Amino acid sequence: MVSASASPPVQSGAGVANGGAAGGLAASQGAAPSTAAPAEGAGGAAARGEGGQAALPIGQTGAQSTDTSGAGGSAMTAAGVDTSSAGSGGSAMGRVSAAPVTSGPTGGIGPDVTQVNGWVDGATNGLGIHGYFFSASDSQSGGNSTIVTDFATPAVCVSGTAAQIVNGANGMPDYAAYWGVLFGLSLSQAETNGATRTAWSRSTASGVVSGFTFTLSGTRIPAMALRFTAHDAAGVQYCANLVASPGLPVTVPFDQLTAECYLTPPGTRLPSDSSLEDIEWSIQTNVTNPIAFNFCVTDLKADLQ
Repeated sequence: MVSASASPPVQSGAGVANGGAAGGLAASQGAAPSTAAPAEGAGGAAARGEGGQAALPIGQTGAQSTDTSGAGGSAMTAAGVDTSSAGSGGSAMGRVSAAPVTSGPTGGIGPDVTQVNGWVDGATNGLGIHGYFFSASDSQSGGNSTIVTDFATPAVCVSGTAAQIVNGANGMPDYAAYWGVLFGLSLSQAETNGATRTAWSRSTASGVVSGFTFTLSGTRIPAMALRFTAHDAAGVQYCANLVASPGLPVTVPFDQLTAECYLTPPGTRLPSDSSLEDIEWSIQTNVTNPIAFNFCVTDLKADLQ
């Protein structure tokens, strides 16, 4: 298991807005860096569908079936990729994105975006990216998912469990309470107590950033439940579902992110001139089984046009 580090300074505190069928969760900005572990907090929002969904493999286009039910339970490959699917008697778990996610950078791979104790210093990347990594879980909205972050190395490592969605008081799956977990990076945030995020321009001293490339490694990568999200300066979330192979670079071009990526068809694409507030990785929940995870994001880089 990934062990928790000695409490790196990440943003703390999160509030929950409307979730469930509309697919929305907002994690509010934290008031100050915290030394509490596990660190759960601030700064982002996770787009989620109705109870989870099948993910779109890298490079694959077109709509997929919304029915992920059937026999089988979960399976772990030797490479450490969790390919969990619904067990016997499971039901359809939400609507999936028809938007393509491509492999390979859209231009050239640019500077590294490297953290030290959960903080990215803008002087180290030439992109104007400076801010804290943050995390949050549905334990703040009535669920019982968990996430622990580890910033002991340049990699960003997380472990925990995205809880199974259970029924609420109305007898229906409580998607709003059991939305899963997320972690991400504020792209423009001062290194001071109570600092809020501001808009980050994709036009940088190093060039125009067209997306991000990263690699996933670890013993338990939830390949069929991963989602990448970016929020624009107005807080609108644009996302894409991912399937990643351990040790291989994953490139997410901004022009492949859409609003409501969990719907078929998805919403509008991220405008090319939009400033951004953060990027996030989230693990989506489902109604059939919890999802244990233990993996790291390594070699985070900006892609340049």
